[in-house]
Amino acid sequence: PAPSWWLPGSRARQRPPGPRPGLVVSVLRRRRPLICRLIPPNNAAPPQVLAALAGIVGPRGVRSAPAELDTYAADGLPTRHSRPAAVVLPGSADEVARVVGVLAHHRVPFVPRGAGTGLSGGAVGHAGEVVIALTRLNHILSIDASNRRAVVEPGVVNTRLSEAVARHGLHYAPDPSSQTAC
Repeated sequence: PAPSWWLPGSRARQRPPGPRPGLVVSVLRRRRPLICRLIPPNNAAPPQVLAALAGIVGPRGVRSAPAELDTYAADGLPTRHSRPAAVVLPGSADEVARVVGVLAHHRVPFVPRGAGTGLSGGAVGHAGEVVIALTRLNHILSIDASNRRAVVEPGVVNTRLSEAVARHGLHYAPDPSSQTAC
């Protein structure tokens, strides 16, 4: 079942059975002012945020079940695990912008994620954060062989780019060992 939210003084007083769950207040320091947000005790994204995200990317583009979130709980660094509040999979730059707008409106922090091959723990969401998985943005937009320049979306796998520029006598190989995945 979806998590029940209960805030003193709010109109919606859906209260789960048993003792009232505690809410953790997370304080984020941005340039100004200080931003406070409530994180539900089970680390789930608020239902209104999930509904708004599903309205942008469709219900299949939002992951919130624990088993689905476990896939995004780590990147290539095996010692760093943290299950995000939700994962959203936009399919265009416009959808990314709209998703970021919804998250900003609700003051929900996010982490962008490519293939998750990094070894830094940088593509892992902390408590209350939403992961924006960019894997569906996988188009090569343009190749300018004479200037040795390509414009690609963030989900393009390095091997695909190398294959696309090979007909121009070029090769893209920043890290050959992980080129088929990153």
